[in-house]
Amino acid sequence: QVPFLARRYRVVTFDGRGSGRSDRPVGAEHYTVEAFAADALAVLDATGTDQVVVGAMSCGTLWAIELAARHPERVLGLFTLGPAVGLAPGHPERAVYPFEGTLADTEGWARYNADYWSREYDAFVEFFATRMFTERHSTKAREDFARWAAEIGPERLVDTDRGIARYPTDRLEAAVAELRCPVRVIHGSDDAIRPHAQGAALADAVAGDLITIGGGG
Repeated sequence: QVPFLARRYRVVTFDGRGSGRSDRPVGAEHYTVEAFAADALAVLDATGTDQVVVGAMSCGTLWAIELAARHPERVLGLFTLGPAVGLAPGHPERAVYPFEGTLADTEGWARYNADYWSREYDAFVEFFATRMFTERHSTKAREDFARWAAEIGPERLVDTDRGIARYPTDRLEAAVAELRCPVRVIHGSDDAIRPHAQGAALADAVAGDLITIGGGG
């Protein structure tokens, strides 16, 4: 999408902490929603970007909302794809298994577990890819996803999950209530990771636009 958008706009991207060429600090306190939002603000400052339309996907939506709520003068608008926001219930099959502790079950969403990641990270990545890319002919996307996941590794991914967990729903709701920029939500009707209802709830909360991709993951 970057080359397409760059035909008409200045596009700024960066590797989030824990991935790509960015640093990989140890500990969940380094991967909070506030920390990621601060990183985004630092990138805007470093690149001389006074105002921006933010594009965010999945959990990145939390970081984008925090940025827009705390620094409204910098954010002109927000596009979010498949937002991972707890403004509506998640998929029931995910709620069965805790992230912490050792589980006897190792199938399905039981693999979304810190202990399992430390032992069977590749198996988790393979499972998660099938839930992320549910559309037919998604082989290339799944392969790319597995390669990126291998570059990160389970330790920092565990830190990131724990860091996000420190952002309570009431804080999210407060940040959403403070948004003043236009918001457009894009969500697949068949999203197997975050239900379409969560994207719809975000769009409703901010009186934003909701675009539903029929049959999309």
